[in-house]
Amino acid sequence: MGKYAVAVTVVLAVGTALPLSAQTSSPREGMYLALGLGVGVTDIEKCANCGSEGTNTSFTGFFRIGGTLSPQWLAAVEVGGWYQSGAGYTASLLTVAAIATFYPLSSGLKINVGMGGVLFREDFAPNDNAANGIIWRVGAGYDISLKEVLSISPFVDLVYGPGLDQKRNRIATVNNMNLVLVQIGVSLVRH
Repeated sequence: MGKYAVAVTVVLAVGTALPLSAQTSSPREGMYLALGLGVGVTDIEKCANCGSEGTNTSFTGFFRIGGTLSPQWLAAVEVGGWYQSGAGYTASLLTVAAIATFYPLSSGLKINVGMGGVLFREDFAPNDNAANGIIWRVGAGYDISLKEVLSISPFVDLVYGPGLDQKRNRIATVNNMNLVLVQIGVSLVRH
């Protein structure tokens, strides 16, 4: 997990090192929307003694809609996805999560936490593998104001799904799947 901690540290360092003129964030009030795109890296362990299958990197994205609880707290529902395709192989995951966003400073630095569900599927003819269960989310970003109500926000997120129920060729297995997804990208936020 050390490489994931490094990614979060880099985003936090960049966010706090931005010039003061860029630290004026959009006012946070009312409803908000966010659309994010980036790169997602998965690390999947299909059984306790199997070890990891290695990392897979592909495109990721999310859509978030929510409201402002206070200038420092936002709450939202997020739908996210990750997809990879190659020779005879496809893998995808869909997440739905409740997200709380906290702005600890008067600048645009933000911390996201949440929990929800995940559906994972991979096809490698003639076999397929599927899993579902609960996920936990944590991440950080930095809102850089473009207009009064519009910001661009670089982000890094960690999605963790421990003990997901797994099916191989539509038959339940005795093994649970552990899923890690690290997302790095940029989002457009409208407050």
